[in-house]
Amino acid sequence: SAKKSAESKDEAEMLIEIKGQILDYQSKKTIEKVEIKLKNTNNKTYSDKFGNFSLQISEKNATLVLSKAGYLTQEVSNLTNQKLTIFLQVNP
Repeated sequence: SAKKSAESKDEAEMLIEIKGQILDYQSKKTIEKVEIKLKNTNNKTYSDKFGNFSLQISEKNATLVLSKAGYLTQEVSNLTNQKLTIFLQVNP
């Protein structure tokens, strides 16, 4: 059983890479320089000129907070290892 607990400890420290692309809900164009932040942490990244991002997180049941001036802030949870497609809406 000592072996089993060592395995689950390693598993707990494993990082998951979340990848995604951010698009404008209306125009369906990609959005660059969106801040993608792991909620309640300083772990963050920004989308590139094609709207793509990747972020290393330590747990799947995390929440990402996406924000950019001119757009409504959006939270995304239920993360999977698959590539996310996230639409941001313009702040009216």
